[in-house]
This record gives sequence, C-alpha cells and structure tokens, in this order.
Amino acid sequence: MKAAAIPVLILLFFMAHGTGHSLDANAYRSAFALNCLEAEAYVEDIKPLLFAALNDDFLTNIGIAVVFPELTRYSYIRDVAETTALELSYILGGDVDFSIGKMQMKPSFARQIEADAGELCRNRYPELFKNGKDEQAGRGLRILRLKNTVRQVEYLAVFLHIMTNKYPHLTAEPEKMIRIFSSAYNAGYTKSYKDLESNSYTYYFPYGKQGTGEQYSYSEIALDYYNRHQ
Repeated sequence: MKAAAIPVLILLFFMAHGTGHSLDANAYRSAFALNCLEAEAYVEDIKPLLFAALNDDFLTNIGIAVVFPELTRYSYIRDVAETTALELSYILGGDVDFSIGKMQMKPSFARQIEADAGELCRNRYPELFKNGKDEQAGRGLRILRLKNTVRQVEYLAVFLHIMTNKYPHLTAEPEKMIRIFSSAYNAGYTKSYKDLESNSYTYYFPYGKQGTGEQYSYSEIALDYYNRHQ
C-alpha cells in the first residue's frame, strides 16, 4: 500500500467512527430545519417549568437535551396524528400505547414513572399520583396529565430523578449521561445499562424501527443539542 493512501484511510475511518455521529446530527438539523426551529421555541416554554420542578440548573440542561429530539418530532407529526380514538381505547382498557404532547410521552412511560417514583417525588409532584376511584378513572386522569405540559414536565423531572439515583456516577460525565439518559427516554429506562449504551448508537429516529425514511440517532441529536448550548 502506498504511504500516501494511509492518511486517506485514516480520515475515512474517523469520518465513519469518530466525527460521523456529529455529522449525522448536522444532517438531521438540515433535513428538519423548520422542526428544529420550532423545537427551540418549545424549549423556551419548557425549560423554566423544568427548572421550577427540579431547582437544579445542571439537571435541567440534561433534561432539555434528552427531550429535544422528541420536541422536533412533535413538530413533524402533530398535524397528522389523530389520537382521540386511541385515547378513548386506552381509557376503556385497551392495550394501546401512543405518544402524546410536545415531549411525546406514552401512557406506559407515565405508568412506569408513577410506579417507580420514590417518596420524595411523590410528595413533590402529588398531581402525578392521583389514581381515581377505579382503573378506568385512573387511566383517564393519566391521559389528562399527559396532555398537560406542566404535568409532562413533572414526569420528566421524576424520570431524571430515577435515572440519576440509578446511575449517580454519570453526573461526572455529562456527555455520557446524556447518551444513556436519552437512550432510556427513547427506548425505555427499565433496560439494562448495556442495552441503553448499545441503543444509543442505533439509527431509528424519527420513524422508528419499521420506518422507511432517512434515520438518525436519537442520542446523537440530544448530545448535539447539549453541546451547542453550553
């Protein structure tokens, strides 16, 4: 192999394995430019609410980065997603799961958060834990909470508390923290650390595993947002 060819191969390697992910985030911002601009506007509404819920600047910045990709997705699907029938089906006991609101939270996510929250969170965010007189009433209240921005922010706050308690060592590594937390938010926080780490490098956003459009990494978009706002 000619010596001159070696630097070219090294460059190609780092493009694929080093800077490739940041380029992916740039490509996402280019492809969904309007959605990203609208998401930035949503942040202006959500960030003060999250800080009020957490009273912690660092964790607030982590949380905003974690949900930023979903804020862009909300812009993309809000006009075509009809959830009324799904909401009714869920309230009546149907086995359905679907995304609601700017932060695209699912009923299953909210229910898991409610089950896993510690006493501190239960006392701090009492509105999240009102169950109603029976399961149907409880499901109805959960849907109403998910359609309320303040309540969604509180669910996010509890999620951040749960994840921080579970992986306290990550607070010393903000970028790693965002990668794992965003993977957990996107794929489910009950997964193992190994699975969350692996998932952070997958390309299933914004169309999901069965999607046919150009796909990106949820975690890379979250990390890109964080790094651009430091």
